[in-house]
Amino acid sequence: MKRTIIYIENSVFGFYYDVKDENKTKMQSTKTLFDQIKSGMFQALTSPLTVKELSAASDSIKDKLLALIKDYDIKIVDIDEDELTGLVKKYMVENIVPDNYINDAIHVAYATILKVDILVSFNLEHIANEWSTRRFNAVNLKEGYFILEIRTPEGVIHYGD
Repeated sequence: MKRTIIYIENSVFGFYYDVKDENKTKMQSTKTLFDQIKSGMFQALTSPLTVKELSAASDSIKDKLLALIKDYDIKIVDIDEDELTGLVKKYMVENIVPDNYINDAIHVAYATILKVDILVSFNLEHIANEWSTRRFNAVNLKEGYFILEIRTPEGVIHYGD
């Protein structure tokens, strides 16, 4: 059976260590997702952009966040810069995300071009919501790509036997 390939963008990593009461469910689902990656249920990918964003975290947490990539064997995959830039421009022309959140569009473009099964994100404002997903996928289809599934960790992890 083929493993599900997921792309994890930076918003997920931060919840691994978030102990605030209001984020307990997100922390638990993130840890479960990472455990399921380690067990081989998922093949996890991310991008150099995620590494750059995690590297910008405060010194007190940055090394721990970056270590998750190595500890859970998450592959950092780069892609053709021209293809990436072209797709991001198409998203931005459609105003799917505001100009100052272009990194969100870049994450979606990475996941699309890498042909992952699911993009995993906690970014509900610009990525992991029904309206953004529809708009990203309208561009994807128009440009000859496929429909990209976008879910939060809670919508990805396996709950059963």
